[in-house]
Amino acid sequence: MVSIMKVYVRIKSLNRRKSSELMPYELPEGIGTVRGLIAAFVLAEVERFNSKDTEQPLLALMGTEELEERAHAGKVDFGRLWRNKKADGERAVQTALDAFCDGLFRVLMDESELSGLDSPLEIREGAVFTFIRLTFLAGRMW
Repeated sequence: MVSIMKVYVRIKSLNRRKSSELMPYELPEGIGTVRGLIAAFVLAEVERFNSKDTEQPLLALMGTEELEERAHAGKVDFGRLWRNKKADGERAVQTALDAFCDGLFRVLMDESELSGLDSPLEIREGAVFTFIRLTFLAGRMW
């Protein structure tokens, strides 16, 4: 039987001042590297995505507060998936690992930055992981 530990995740982006709230996650114990940690989070999100309902609700209403929260997050939708295609966990993990290696996001455990995919990692119950999306400037000056 695999033992489970509860940890928390926060997503930040350099172009937003406010960070997201802490989201609880359950991870299997024994994750010993940053690679394993990223894979575990990605697979949990793929599972969550694939379990979403593809049927459109009969009546989908959103309150002002929920509308503002979604607008702040950058996407206002009603939770409906427009495609029936499921996400491929293996491909998603590889994409996330490539993005980490390319420096598109950083990962912190509590206040310490995690570097190197195969760096050893000791995760404790209740740890807070922060994923920081890095935004690059693009375009040209006139």
